Amino acid sequence: MPVIDYATALARVQTCWLGVSAGDKPDDRASLRSEDNLFQHGVDSLLFIRLVRAVESDLGIKLPLVRIFEQPCLGTIARAIADGNR
Repeated sequence: MPVIDYATALARVQTCWLGVSAGDKPDDRASLRSEDNLFQHGVDSLLFIRLVRAVESDLGIKLPLVRIFEQPCLGTIARAIADGNR
């Protein structure tokens, strides 16, 4: 399995697993920054659970769901992915 760095993980979380890309949606999720709280941008707990399952299925990395709920931002998720595949 190739090592995924932080920037790649950040892009994959945003586009692949959350289904958000710039200019893609009429809501404010299209302009998410790494430090934005995803709950405040309309991402719900069910989507987080799907995200965790997708990351595990696609990359074989178990994300700590508690950590994501404590700090629900793209940067936290991307860092957990980058840290989990070394």
